[in-house]
Amino acid sequence: MTPREESVVAKLVSLIVKVGALLVIFFMPTQFALDLQLLGGVWMVQIFPAMILGLFTRWFSGSALLIGWAAGMIVGTSLAWGEKAWTPLHALKWDVPLLGNFDLGFSAYNGLTSVIVNFVVAAALSLILRPRARDETSPGDYTDSGPALASAVFGEVTL
Repeated sequence: MTPREESVVAKLVSLIVKVGALLVIFFMPTQFALDLQLLGGVWMVQIFPAMILGLFTRWFSGSALLIGWAAGMIVGTSLAWGEKAWTPLHALKWDVPLLGNFDLGFSAYNGLTSVIVNFVVAAALSLILRPRARDETSPGDYTDSGPALASAVFGEVTL
């Protein structure tokens, strides 16, 4: 594809997306848009544990982080699914068989509750599912190589 053809295709796709967004704004019921925004917040926060814990620590297992993400998504979506509509808050009370009813006396944002479940599941499973990959980083990987690294990655750049 030539650069000109690529530009035409990009502009056409951009126009189609913009027209589609405009149609959604005009024809989507307001309540449905609010429900999607609520669920979007709950779903997006589930990425946080895997990104932060997976990037900055080697203690957490990748499988455990994935299972924690799935648990958070399921819990967050099920908490938001109310009897009449999607609800942003959920009362923290549980009826545990043989132990009775636990009522903490307050409500919490569904995203917060589900991300806590995500963290707990990921931490508990990381104790069981230890990562098997060997750490291949070396002390030189932590130093700033400046222009030498940029030249190795991007090649020679002339302005």
